[in-house]
Amino acid sequence: MRFPTVAGLLLGLLSLPVTAAFAQNPKQAKPVPCLKPGQRVYEYTEQMPQFPGQQAALSRYFAQAFRVPAVGPASGAGPRRVFINFVIAADGHICNAQVQKGTGDALEAEALRVVASMPNWYPGYQNGEAVAVSYTQSFTVPPTPVAAEVPALPADKVSQPPRFIVVKQSNGVELTLENQLRANSAGLPDGHAPITVPVQFVIDTTGLVSQVKPRSGPGITQRIQQRVEETVYRLRWEPARQQGRKVPVTYQAVVTVYPNYAAPITPAKK
Repeated sequence: MRFPTVAGLLLGLLSLPVTAAFAQNPKQAKPVPCLKPGQRVYEYTEQMPQFPGQQAALSRYFAQAFRVPAVGPASGAGPRRVFINFVIAADGHICNAQVQKGTGDALEAEALRVVASMPNWYPGYQNGEAVAVSYTQSFTVPPTPVAAEVPALPADKVSQPPRFIVVKQSNGVELTLENQLRANSAGLPDGHAPITVPVQFVIDTTGLVSQVKPRSGPGITQRIQQRVEETVYRLRWEPARQQGRKVPVTYQAVVTVYPNYAAPITPAKK
């Protein structure tokens, strides 16, 4: 299903009805793999998924979360539009976010980050059963003259490297970069050994991630690479500085992919 477009940073979003089937709290839903082998993904269901708080809350989320990245002088040629397809899983979490049609630059990365970072939805229901539903969201940004991009420097070659912004959960647990570089549910069978995937990406002058490039190798499937990309796009950073000025940098890390939801979580040290 496709939502209307985003004009600038304001979203005109389709309002979906709330029924008794949505009485559960999405944050309390039992974690399950996003998609099991052969599992159907619906385009439409009898009761469509619902963002908590409905249209108004979803509009506020996008307006507050979306940050227009600097993308170079070509952005002045006309409005820029990115279409992001994603799946709302049977437990309400967002997964499999990918660019359906885009611009080939940091705008894609920001749209992916915002979609992948959404809180859990109330899931869609078909015949009384929670099911996975596919959605497509479009983001439209009007032309804005901006300065051309500065070539990214290696993160270890600048005077002040980028700093990861530690995520604090509602229960007070703080998650470190090590925690955030752990991916789950990539089609690995239960009991499968974790797979480590080296990845390189760019952190721009606003702290956003773009140009994520997971390495290929034995056992690293396309689905695993996609899950690694989704994981890295969620990261937020304080940008690097060189002689006091914010600069884009390339950063290298390793993402560990675990089967289903077996990834351990270690609180940040106080």
